This record gives sequence, structure tokens and C-alpha cells, in this order.
Amino acid sequence: MNNNKNIFSWLIKASLMLFIITFFTFTWSLDVEASVNKINLNYTIMPYDYAMSRLKNITGNWYDSKGNLVLTINNGYINGCKVMAYLSAGDAGGYRIKEENGYRDIGLVIDHNNYKKFLYLDERIVLRPTKYPQYVESINGMYLGMSMDDLLEKYGEPDRKEKKGKAFPSEWWIYNGAFSVFFVGDMASTIVLPYGSTFTFDKCGLSARDMEKSFRKHYKESANYGAVKIDEGEYIEFKKGTVELTVYN
Repeated sequence: MNNNKNIFSWLIKASLMLFIITFFTFTWSLDVEASVNKINLNYTIMPYDYAMSRLKNITGNWYDSKGNLVLTINNGYINGCKVMAYLSAGDAGGYRIKEENGYRDIGLVIDHNNYKKFLYLDERIVLRPTKYPQYVESINGMYLGMSMDDLLEKYGEPDRKEKKGKAFPSEWWIYNGAFSVFFVGDMASTIVLPYGSTFTFDKCGLSARDMEKSFRKHYKESANYGAVKIDEGEYIEFKKGTVELTVYN
């Protein structure tokens, strides 16, 4: 009889423990979903080891367009908070960190199209790994990584602006007949000149009036097609009616 009571008592305790584990797991999942839904409805919570492997690609200091330090990522911590997991959401994603008052989910996406590593924070802010923009070539004082404020100071308001993309803010600034600049967040990622523009590339001295082969010769580009590589993450593209200085290849 006593054995039956002990078994019955053990079953009740086991059931209660299972309920508690299920409840907290479900509650934690809801908390994650509330945060990650802003990134993507389809996400997967990845384990700690996977999160650490992802962090290796973005270790270091990250600055906004004004040179302010925003993130420090090192040894499994983001701004001094321990990383607990990676939240995978297709092309997007983020990390769960442990703060003093609990857990917090932040969106962090690296732009793999260029070695300069633009980092997108919470789908609102673009960060770079250097306090000031690093570039080789520029066009009439305009350079890749230039901020909107810097362009406004130099050339004033554009004739029109065209917003692009829904997941992350990006925008074309168009100066009619002269040039246009594509911003990702608050940093210039492409500068476009129409053929015939009098604007010149500051380092090589060439302009959109020069032949494509002149650019290839100056930058010692042996291929007669595709983008001309200036440096890692800096390219000159030749498209129908335009010449572009861009981070994309």
C-alpha cells in the first residue's frame, strides 16, 4: 500500500515538474516571438555554440555615421551583456542577450556584399567597424560611407528622394542631371554619375566622359568586363548611361 502511495506521489511531482518546464519554455518562446516578429515571422532559435560562431564575424567596435561608438562585441558579449542564443530568420536575424534586468532580443545583420561590413542594428541603424569612413576613391568630395548630413552640407537638398526597401530603411537622393547617391540607413553605399557628367573621380582624375577602358587601365584591371576593383569593398560599375562608385560587386 505504501509503495502505491509513493509511486502515486512521484507521478504527481513528475507531472508538476513537466508542467512547469513546459510553461516557462512556452512563455520564453512567446517573448522571443514578440521581439523577432519585427525581423521575420519565420525564425529559429539557435544554440549558444552557433551564436558564438556567428559573433566571430562581427567582433570588435561598431560606430554610427557620426563616429559614435554604439556596440562593442567581444568574447561572447555585446556591450558587456552575455549572448545567450542566435535568432535565425532567413536573411535577417539577431541575438538574445542577458541584461541586468532580464533578457533582450536585438536584430543584428551583417551585409556580406562588401568587406567593409555594414552592420544593421534592429533594422533601423547602420554601423561600420571604423570611427571614420575608410575609402580610396571619391567623386568631387563624395565618398562611400558618407553621411546624409555631410552630403547636405556639401550639396544641399536633393531635387527628390525615393525610399527603397521595407525591411531596412534605404533611400535614393537624386540631384537632377548631376548625380545621385544611394543611402543604406545613413551611409552612402553607391554614388552614380550619368555619362557626360563633368564630375571627376578625385584620385584617378577620370570622369564619366572618359571611356571604360581608361578606368581599367588606370586601376590595372585586366578583365574587359564587369566591375573595376579599386580596393576591397570599393568598385566602379559601368551600366547603361551611368558610371557608379559602389561597395557592391
